[in-house]
Amino acid sequence: MEPNFREIASKWQKEWAKSEVYKVSHQSSKPKFYVLDMFPYPSGAGLHVGHPLGYIASDIVSRYKRLKGFNVLHPMGFDAFGLPAEQYAIQTGRHPADTTRENIARYKEQLNNIGFCYDWSREVNTSEASYYKWTQWIFLKLFNSWYNLENNKAEELETLTARFSTGGSDAAKGYCTEHPAFTAEEWKSKSEQEQAEVLMCYRLAYQDYATVNWCEALGTVLANDEVKDGYSERGGHPVEKRRMRQWFLRITAYAERLLNDLETLEWTDSMKEMQRNWIGRSEGATVRFYLSPNPSPSLAGGQAQERDLSLQVTSPKPFHSAGGQAQERDLRLPWLPLPKPLPPPGRRAGTGKRLEFLQVTFSNPSPQERGLDSEGSNLNRRGQRRQIMRNQVTKLLLEV
Repeated sequence: MEPNFREIASKWQKEWAKSEVYKVSHQSSKPKFYVLDMFPYPSGAGLHVGHPLGYIASDIVSRYKRLKGFNVLHPMGFDAFGLPAEQYAIQTGRHPADTTRENIARYKEQLNNIGFCYDWSREVNTSEASYYKWTQWIFLKLFNSWYNLENNKAEELETLTARFSTGGSDAAKGYCTEHPAFTAEEWKSKSEQEQAEVLMCYRLAYQDYATVNWCEALGTVLANDEVKDGYSERGGHPVEKRRMRQWFLRITAYAERLLNDLETLEWTDSMKEMQRNWIGRSEGATVRFYLSPNPSPSLAGGQAQERDLSLQVTSPKPFHSAGGQAQERDLRLPWLPLPKPLPPPGRRAGTGKRLEFLQVTFSNPSPQERGLDSEGSNLNRRGQRRQIMRNQVTKLLLEV
C-alpha cells in the first residue's frame, strides 16, 4: 500500500508548528548563522513558481547548518508597501489593508505546505507601523548626519554647524555637494533658509533635482527596470522623463568602506562582483577642454568669464568623440605632460580648427589604490586598470 504523503506531511507540519521546532533564541552557546530570503510582495492571490525556486535553496542551507550544530535564524516576511499592493487593490476594487492581510494569510499557508523551516515568531510585515517606524528612524538619522572625511564616518549635524561657526566652510572636511566657500562671520550672518541650503549639501539624506521616470497614471516615480518601451511595467501606463525634486542618499560617501567590508563576507565571487557593480566605484581622469576664445569677450556687466568644459572619464574611449567636438567648437586643449619630444600643435586634415592643448588630471593614488601591498608588490586589478588607462591616454594623445 502506497503511503499517503499528504496526510503524513500535514500531520508533522502541525506537530512542528505546535512544538515551535524552528523557533530560535538568541540565548545560545551555538555559533550563529543567519539566512535571509527576499520577501515576497503579497500582491496576488498566491505564490508563483519563482518564489519557491529561491526559497528551496535557502531552506536547504538552513537545514544543513542546523544539522552542523549552528543556531540558525531563518525568518520570513512580506514586502507589503508600495505599487504592487496598491495596484492589486485598485484591480480588485478593495482596500489595500484588506487585500494585503488576506494575501499574506494565503502566502503563509502555501509556504507552510511546502514545509520551509521559518521562524514565524520573527515575521515581518513592512506595512505595519511596528516595522516602518524603524525605517523612518533610520531616515531621520541620515537626514541629521554628515560624513566627516577626517574620521571617515558619519557624525551628527550639530558638529558640522559648530565647525562652520568657528572656522567657516574650510573647517569642515565633509563629503558634500559643491557650494560657495564662506567664513565663520558669513555663516553667522546667513538667514535660516540660507543655512538650511548649505546644510542640505552635507546631509546624508538630502534633496536635489534629477531627471526621473514620471508616471502620471500611477502618480509616482518609477525605477528604470519598472519601465519598458516608455510604459510602466505595472498597468502599461505612459511614462515620461521629467526633472523633479527628489530625495537622495549620499551613499557614495561610503563606497570605499562598502568595498573593503565586502571582502569580509562569505559570499560567492559572482555575488560580490554584483555588489561591486552596484556600489559603482570607478577610477579615471578629469579632462578639461578650454573654449576659444578664453576668457570670453566681456559680458554685459563688463566682466570677462573663464570658459571651459570638464569631462570625467573612466576609459580613453570618449577622447575620440571629444576630438570631434573640439574640432566643431574650436576648443583649445592643453596636453597631458608627456616625455619629450611632443608633437607640435597643428591642424587636422579636413578641418580648419586648431587643437592646442589637452589637460588631463589623475587623482594622486595611495599605495593601496595603486595596487601595492606594504612591500610595494602585488599589483591588483584596480591598479592595473589605472596604469592601462594612463598608457592608452598617452598613446591617443601622441597620435593626435
